[in-house]
Amino acid sequence: MAVELLPSSIICGDSARENKYSLMKTEQRKWIPGIGWTPSSNESAIDAQLVLIFGAADLLKESEPLESIRKMYPAAQLLGCSTAGEISGTQVSDDSIVATAVRFESTQICGAEVVLRDRDAILSENIVDNQRALDLAQIQFKVGKIDLRVVGQRQLALYGARTSRLHVQSEQLAQRVNLYLALGGSF
Repeated sequence: MAVELLPSSIICGDSARENKYSLMKTEQRKWIPGIGWTPSSNESAIDAQLVLIFGAADLLKESEPLESIRKMYPAAQLLGCSTAGEISGTQVSDDSIVATAVRFESTQICGAEVVLRDRDAILSENIVDNQRALDLAQIQFKVGKIDLRVVGQRQLALYGARTSRLHVQSEQLAQRVNLYLALGGSF
């Protein structure tokens, strides 16, 4: 199946700028295992600011397709997720990756990356370590080796670790809501 390069222009109204219009250009590429990108990654690409990537979960774990996207669109912010079917043009397919590059004429794209999942894992280990330290301190207190002040310090350390993890989990949920709203969702 051949996929054509789909350049398009969409006129978008922006009420914040008193109904002036801005231009948005897009192009779409599809990656299929064993074939690669169609159209080929050698063809000229727009100077994209944003690339939306949707694909089969197993394929998104491979480094080659995503590395080639970064080479095609080095200045773009990448945003994507796994899907149960990818839409390319007017066709739906499975076991592929579809990348839609977007260039806005007068809109600036800014992105920030915070690896909250990694922080959550580290804080989870910290909670386990602090719980063990508290358990040990309680045993040492019972046998008279330490005083109650040390047990209290261990409890405070454990509560602090739990609070830090709750902050990270709260930030993860807030970012999910922000993404949902940015993609046009509402409450």
